[in-house]
Amino acid sequence: MEEDETVDNLSVLFGVPLTVTAKLGSRRMSVRDILNLTPNAIIELDRPASMPIDVFANEKLIARGEIVVVNDVFGVRLTELLNEEEPQ
Repeated sequence: MEEDETVDNLSVLFGVPLTVTAKLGSRRMSVRDILNLTPNAIIELDRPASMPIDVFANEKLIARGEIVVVNDVFGVRLTELLNEEEPQ
């Protein structure tokens, strides 16, 4: 299959919306702990700050990256794209 033909075949998917999620980390907390949170409280996550964040498309891990700020808005700079063969 030629490259132009592949792009033409994929073009029907270009408008399909996907939910993209960047996961910084997580933490399990009890309802009691959540209700005791106050302004300026810090919730420690399960990964170090130096570790890349995970980027998901429709809940499938597709990349890793780092947090950036662009015009006072958070974003993600992709540093690694994952393929099917790589372990998650």
